Parts: sequence; structure tokens; C-alpha cells
Amino acid sequence: MKGIKPVLLISSVLLAGSILFSGIWIARSIKERSYVVKTDGFSLYEKGLLTLEEAAHYLSMQEGEFYFIIKDLEIEKNTEKASWNPEQSLKYLTYNGVNYFSKEELDRWIRFNINLSGERQ
Repeated sequence: MKGIKPVLLISSVLLAGSILFSGIWIARSIKERSYVVKTDGFSLYEKGLLTLEEAAHYLSMQEGEFYFIIKDLEIEKNTEKASWNPEQSLKYLTYNGVNYFSKEELDRWIRFNINLSGERQ
């Protein structure tokens, strides 16, 4: 290391250390935010059926907001409006008093509403 000046060597080591520290810091902050929620050891994206709370999180909604959407859809369906489209309903399974939603059904419902919102004025 005859030709390398000590200042250059020290600054290179400091730069490498700060890059390493920044990478570790960013990785820890991403883990702490837990974008992928784990329940029972499975992430939401690995599970086939989601509870109301998990489905709301999957849709980036508050649980109460999602619950009221479901109830509103049921009320609309039960009033048998002439404009009711079965595609706008959100199907779910109730077992032991717990509602379970499939991700495929949630995705279908989202696609339907995205298409519908494009037609509305």
C-alpha cells in the first residue's frame, strides 16, 4: 500500500462501513413495518382463506370500513333492486360465526368495482 494515501484509505473504509450500516438499517425498518402480515406462521399472500380482519388488511382498509361495505352489499342485495348485479356481491364463507374470504373472490370483486367505477360519472 505504498501508493495509497492514508486519508484515501480511511475515507474508503468509512464509506464502505456507512453503506453496510445503511443497508442493515433499511432492512430492519422494512421488517418492523411488516408489509406482509403473518398469521399462524403464514403470510396473507400464502393463505387461501382470510378472516374479516385479514381481508380488510389485504384490501388496505380498516376492519370496520370493510365490515360496513359487506353489510351495505347485503342490504342492497336483500332489497332486490332491479339494478342489482350479482357480480357486485362479495361472497364469503361463515363457519362457527367467523366470516372467511378467498383472495380470488376479493380480487374479482376489486376488478368488478374498478370496471364499474370507470363507467360511472
